[in-house]
Formats: sequence, structure tokens, C-alpha cells
Amino acid sequence: MILTKLALHNFGIYGGKHEIDLTVQKDKPIILVGALNGSGKTTLLESIQFALFGKNAKFIPKTKTAYLDFLKDSINRKNLDTSASVAVTFETKKGSRISSYEVVRTWSLNSKKIQLDTVQVFKDGELDEELSDRWPELSENFFPSQLSDLFFFDGERIETLAQQDRCSELIRTGLNSLLGLDLVSDLSRTLVTLERKIKLDNSGRNEKEIYDQLKKKSDELQIKRQELSKEIEESYSERELLQANLEVANDSLIREGGDLFKNRDDLKAKQDFLNREISRIRNELVDLASTVLPLTLLEENIKTIEELSLSSLSSTQREAVSDAIYNFSLCVLKEVKQREFTDVQIKVLQNIHSSYLEISKNESKNPEIHCSRESLYKYRTAINSLQSSGMTSLVELTNIKNQLELIEKQISAIPAEGKVANFIEQVSTFESKLNQLNIRIEALALNSNNIDKEIAANELKIEETINAISSSNAEELLFKNMKEQLSRGKQTLATFEEKIRNKHVSNLEKVIKECFDSLLRKKGFLQSISISKRDYQMTINIVGGETVPSSKLSAGERQLLAVAVLWALAKLSGRQLPTVIDTPLGRLDSKHRKFFVENYFPQAGHQVILLSTDEEIVGNYYKSLKNSVSKEYIVEYNEDEQSSFVSSGYFN
Repeated sequence: MILTKLALHNFGIYGGKHEIDLTVQKDKPIILVGALNGSGKTTLLESIQFALFGKNAKFIPKTKTAYLDFLKDSINRKNLDTSASVAVTFETKKGSRISSYEVVRTWSLNSKKIQLDTVQVFKDGELDEELSDRWPELSENFFPSQLSDLFFFDGERIETLAQQDRCSELIRTGLNSLLGLDLVSDLSRTLVTLERKIKLDNSGRNEKEIYDQLKKKSDELQIKRQELSKEIEESYSERELLQANLEVANDSLIREGGDLFKNRDDLKAKQDFLNREISRIRNELVDLASTVLPLTLLEENIKTIEELSLSSLSSTQREAVSDAIYNFSLCVLKEVKQREFTDVQIKVLQNIHSSYLEISKNESKNPEIHCSRESLYKYRTAINSLQSSGMTSLVELTNIKNQLELIEKQISAIPAEGKVANFIEQVSTFESKLNQLNIRIEALALNSNNIDKEIAANELKIEETINAISSSNAEELLFKNMKEQLSRGKQTLATFEEKIRNKHVSNLEKVIKECFDSLLRKKGFLQSISISKRDYQMTINIVGGETVPSSKLSAGERQLLAVAVLWALAKLSGRQLPTVIDTPLGRLDSKHRKFFVENYFPQAGHQVILLSTDEEIVGNYYKSLKNSVSKEYIVEYNEDEQSSFVSSGYFN
């Protein structure tokens, strides 16, 4: 199935008639639509879904009043007195034959009362009455509505599909519908119904009454189960909306400094703690100052004292040396006088002797300095230890002062309570509603499980009642043969379903991994992906043997995983189905965006329609995608016409 044209008439923000050619070229599967937020980008996505699925479109709440409200609100506000319509044209290929279908959905507002939509389906240009009358049923043959989330989705909400419960349901419905397993299940149920009918035809009145009562209860339980499923689905949609609103409210709160206001007590407590730490470290530094540590300020003097201490003589030693030299000098002078020296020579020697005596006299005035090498080593060791402690304390003090400075800036930025009260109340309200909704979803899931158990128990009673019915002798042999044939048929179908399901689950595991590897920037991170054949829960096996749930991945990785599941299901289906993505890059970081653009979009399907803002597929991303684009459109809102218009081109 390939979309070829979309036609809008007075639908939403699009006043008047608009047509968009959606045909694509071979090897160029992408149609790129650019639009600013609020100009009608999402309306295009909704128009395709609404044309195909009507009230079964996933974005429309499942109540009659909600559907009527949607029809009323979808008529262009400038043209409320006229009808509105959406039309989708698509092609299917069976063998070498290509057939064209156009689905036209029309509705109007008369006397302020909405007229329910009518559907006309044209095949190869001619009105097909049967298709028009039975379109809600027959449309499932072209595009199962329950799979619309796989191919029509908002990039900003794709993350929710990676949640464990949603992902397992996505895999289950994908396998059943895309791979045709739902037909096997339907055939099995038909055989069970046929077997029961044969037995009932040969039973008495009493057995039939018992069966009718059990069958009535079974039908009631099935209806209740369907209602619960719808309610659960609506609750999931409501939760997605609440989560989005909560995120917006939190962003607004943070912009106004609300996060600081909420943490003001913690900030002040941390300020007090840091001030106490500063006082403690300063006291430690004062204690260090009372030791020998301040002597490090006189390092040069200390070195001189050490040198003098190690080289100088004690006072006793100086006196002995001085006396020895003095006596030696006197002996020399005495000996000189007895020899033939001139008076001048003797005078020189006397002057030398006098000078020495003067030097010795001055030296004796210097203080005695003497320290052992052991005492000097102890001093040096103590000084080094104290210096290390002092430097550690100073570094710690600097770090704490920096922390305190940051905390004090944050405290000074705390807004007044009145400024953020409304934002805090909004966040609190959304959080409360979200908690209540989560509790409700858990309760609904529990009720659903209980109903499933009740259905199973009731089915067992029906089976026991059927088995208790005896046939008449005349028909006993025929009945026995038919029963054996039906039993073998059910067993064969059950075996076939189990084998084909297991085969496709194994294939799906491999394809999901391949797709996830293509999108993931952490190469060599993923070893394998396992899917439980019982409940379709998915386990991620990381290289190194560790297993993690998808909730432990980053937000961007969870989105990529969800897309990998969608991509894998589409690949395994082997069917040509269009993929339409609103806000395709969502909140992915730049690295994930690169892999998304290069590896996913060009291979996402035979036809890929991307509805991008001016902050997504632009610049290098646009250049990377250019060779895969068949057509480009730009959506612009005209204030005078109060309508958006679609034209060829893209963001400059």
C-alpha cells in the first residue's frame, strides 16, 4: 500500500481545497514536509489517519461525544457553514496488477448540529458500494487500524512505546497482524465454535440452556474485556499527555528559578555546613601556626644556622686552638729575634701576630651554635609533615570556599514565593494526577488480568458442559468422526501457530538487534535482544554478560529501541505500508540524530513522509537526506486568509 495523494477541504487549519502529491520515485522513498509549529504539520498526520480509520483512529478518544466534538472542531473555523472532507488515495499491488483506491470522508455542521461523517470508496476511479458500506471492516485488509501506531507516530512520543508493557503489547499485536497469526487464531476459534455447535445440535434442552447461560456470560466478559482494553489504551494516551504537560510545567518552573525555591532548605543547610567546615579548617591552621611551621618563613636563615652549626667549634675548642696558635706565634717571634732578620721583617711578623689576636678576639664574641645531625633530621621531617598538612588544609579550604560561593549565588537567586507559587502548584497538580493515573492503570491491568482468568474459567466450564453432552446412538458414529477431525484440526493449527510464532520471534530478535545497532552510536554495546515467547517481554543483553531492562537506557536510547522494534516489524511484514512521522527527530541528541537521519529514514519503508520543524531536518541533516527525497513541501500560514497552504519547496 502506497499513498499517492492527500486532499483536504476545510479541514482544521486548512481552509478551502488543498491537494498534495505523495507519489515517490524508486530509491527515493522520502517526502519531506517542512512546517513551523502551529501551522498544520500534525493536522496532516491526523488527516491521513482519520481518512483511513475514522473513529478508530488512535488519536481520537473512544467515546461518541469525543468523536462528535472532533468532527465539529475539525471544520475550518472560517467555513463552518460548509462541509468538510479528507480524502486519501493509495495504490496496492497484487502480482502484476496495480489497483488504485480513494477513500473520501465527508461531514458537515447543520444548525449547530454535527452530521456524522459518510465514507465513499472509489476503486480505479469508480464508486465501490460494498467497500463504502463495509469500509470499517474491509479497511483492515489494507491497513489494520491497531497497527497504525507502528507507522503513524509522533517522534516526541515514541519513547513511551519502549516502556516494557507497551513494547510487549506492540510486539504481540505486530506479530499477530503483520505476520498473519491472527488468522490462525481466528480459525482455531472457529473450529472450537463448530465443534460446540455439533455437540449442541445433538444435546437435550437442559444442556442447551446451561450452554446458553455460559455463552452469554462469555460474551459479557469479552465485552467487558474490550471496554477495559479501550480504557487502558485511553489511560496510556492520557498519561503521555500528562507527562508532556508535566515536562513543560517543570521547564517553566526551572526558568523562573522554581527548582532553587523548592531546594531552598537544602541549599541553606549546605551553606551552614560549609561555613562550619571553613571554621574547622581555619582552627586547624591556627593550631599548625603554634608549631614550628612558621619557621619555614625563615628558610634562608635556618639554612645558614645549619651550616654554622655543622662547621663551627665549641667555646672550649676555640680557646684551646687560640692558645695553641698564640703560643706558637710567640715562639716564632722569639725564634726570629735570635736569627738574622731585619727590623722590617720582624715588624711584619709582629703585625700578623697582632691581626690574628684581633680576629680571635672578634670570633670569640660569636655565639656558639651546635646541633647534632639527628636533631636537624627530626626538625626537617617535622617541617615537611606540617607543610603537607598545611597545604592539604589550604586546598580543602579553597574548594569549600568555591562551593560556598556557588551556593550563596544560588541562594541569592531564589525567587520570592509569590513568583513561583503558580508554577509549583501546576507541577504538583500534574504530578498528583500522574500518580493517580498510574494507580488507575495498575488497577485496570489487575482487573483485566482478573477478567482474563474469569474468561478462562468460564471457557473451561463451557468445555466441560460440551463434553458432558451425549449423542444419540444413530448419530454417534458420525459425531465421533467429526469430533476426531475437529480435534486433529485444532491440534494441527495449535502446533502450526506455536512453530510459526517461535520462528518469527527468533527472527524478530535478530532484526531488532540489527536495527538497533544501525541506530545506536555505542558500537559494540549490544550483544543480543531476547523476547519471551510467553508474554513478549524484551530483555537487552549487553556485551559482557549483563542484562538490563529498557528503562535503564537513556531517553534517546529508549526512543531508538522503540523505533528499532517498529522498523523490525515493518521489515518482517514484507508489506508495502507508508510510514508517517511527525517531529521526526524529537528530543534526540545530535549524535543520535545523525544515525537516525543517515541509517533509518532512507530505509524506514517504501514510502516515508517526514513532517519536520525548522529545527530538525535542516543544515547537514537535510544534506545527508537530500539524495533520498522524492518531493519537498513547505506549509505556511496566511494570516489574512486564516488558513495554511502547502506549496513545493522547503526551508531556505
